[in-house]
This record gives sequence, structure tokens and C-alpha cells, in this order.
Amino acid sequence: SSQFLFYDGQITILKQEESLLRIINESNHEYNLQPMWKEVRQALKGQVSGVYTDVLNPDLPFRTMMIGADGLESRVKVPPLSSLSFKYQCPLSEINRVAILPIGDRCAIRMVLHKMEYDGPAYPFDLTRTTNLSDVTDIIENGFFDMWNPDFLHYNHEEARIYHGKWTGLSFAHEIEEMDDPLYDFSPVYERMRYRYEGRSQRFLYTLNHCDEVLFIRTGMVDKEQIKDFIAKLEEKCQGKPFRILIISPQPSEELAELTNVVHYDLYLNPDHMYEDLGYWMHCTEVVRSILDSLGVSSKNLFWCPPKIPK
Repeated sequence: SSQFLFYDGQITILKQEESLLRIINESNHEYNLQPMWKEVRQALKGQVSGVYTDVLNPDLPFRTMMIGADGLESRVKVPPLSSLSFKYQCPLSEINRVAILPIGDRCAIRMVLHKMEYDGPAYPFDLTRTTNLSDVTDIIENGFFDMWNPDFLHYNHEEARIYHGKWTGLSFAHEIEEMDDPLYDFSPVYERMRYRYEGRSQRFLYTLNHCDEVLFIRTGMVDKEQIKDFIAKLEEKCQGKPFRILIISPQPSEELAELTNVVHYDLYLNPDHMYEDLGYWMHCTEVVRSILDSLGVSSKNLFWCPPKIPK
């Protein structure tokens, strides 16, 4: 007999057998089940952990359900007025889960991942500007210590941007809220940044430790020495875990040739243009999606970082 795991009037999750789950969507629109939906995540907490796939269409995007100790660990899409069965396939340890970690230089990657629906909770470089890869390397190597230290943060009112005194290529433009009065009292901004960036940096380090492989993605110009330094420092940080670096920047690929685990595309993704033009944003999204496909990264093997890092 089936056991109800979750019901909210629209979505039903049933456990039909030990290794078979059914999800019913009674609504007229598509539903996304994902780890940030706390009730759904927790409803699956008691299930046998592992990889479950849609019985009828296992190869469709977002039809791979990963269940771990804390419940749902991937995004699953349920079409309107439909019923999907998910059958247990294998333990989580049998698949190679790849984490996508953006490392600057602006928010273009965050924006395209959002449209692909590969985005989860934010990471530290998703919404900052880092003009210099060496700063990013140093920040990661230092475990993000000092990234949001008020002693190093300097607000430029004309540009509405916060600059960093220690890593001069690092700046923040998404931290001032409407109710703030940054010229009079900056403490609410500092406090908010501390909360945000502590969480984002914990996720970054948790992801490095818990995924099976990392794909770092950076837009913006880089030089060979910076990449070599990044690779050397990250090899130490990843402790033998495989990682690749995808660089998308308007420079000849020859400049970055012969670098192990580095994939370069001579393209420019402009986040300002994306904000202004949805067509361009979607075009960039498809370009990056096809690159990720070619690298073997999809909803079938994407590592999803939990919204709250388990203690």
C-alpha cells in the first residue's frame, strides 16, 4: 500500500514501494521540487538514499532525483496535470556529481545558470566583481577570511559600489538596500554582508569538500600565470579531487593553450546587456548550456549545495 510523504493540495509525493516513488501534480502549471523547498526536501528524508530516475523518461532534463541523508538533493520538474514514477537506480556514490562554482568576474554565470535552472543558493563570487583572478585565488586560499571585514570595505557613493582595500580587484554593487543610508550609517550593510558572505563562503567550501568533481567557471580576461597559480593553489584545496576550469573570455584560446584541465571559449558574455535584453540573455544561456553539455554536466549529475550547511 502507498504511503503519503507529502501533500499540499497541488503536489502529492507517494511512496509506492521501497524503491519506487510517485509524484502527482494536480495543478495547471509545472512544479519544481528542489532542496530549497524545505517541506519537500524533508518529506524525502527517510527514503533510501540514492539516485532515482523517472521510469518513463529517465533521460529528460530534471528527471533525476537524488536523495541523501537530509532528503532531496536535486531539482525535479513535474509537468502540469501529471503523474511521474521515480525508481531507485543506484547509491549516490556510484555517480560522479559535478559542482559548478562561479569564480567571477561578474554575475554573468549566475544569470545564465538561473535561466538554466542550475542555480541554487548563492556562492561568494556570484554577485561580486573580481577583475583580477589572483584576488580570487588568494581569497579562496585564505578560506574567505577578510572578504567581508569592515576594515577593508570602502564605499564609493558616486558609483554606489563597495571596494575592498586588501583585494583591490574585488568590489560589491548589490549590497546597499533602499532603506539604507550608507553615508550616515554603514553598519546595517556590514551586518548584512557578514550574514550573506559567511553563508556563501560556507557553501563554497562545503561544495568543494562534498562534490565528486568541480567545474570552476570564470568570465573575463585572464593570463596563463594567473591560471597556473589558481590551479596550484586549488589542487591543494581540493586534495586530489578532480576539477576543471572553464574560461569564457574574449581573448585568443592560444593564450591559454597547454594548460591541463582548462577549457577556453573566446566569447564575451555581457551581464549588463543581459539585463536589458532578454533575447540576448537567453542566447547566452543556450551557448553556456551547450558548453556544459559538451563537458558532460547536466541535471543528471549536477551537485546541488544544500541551502543550509549541515552542522
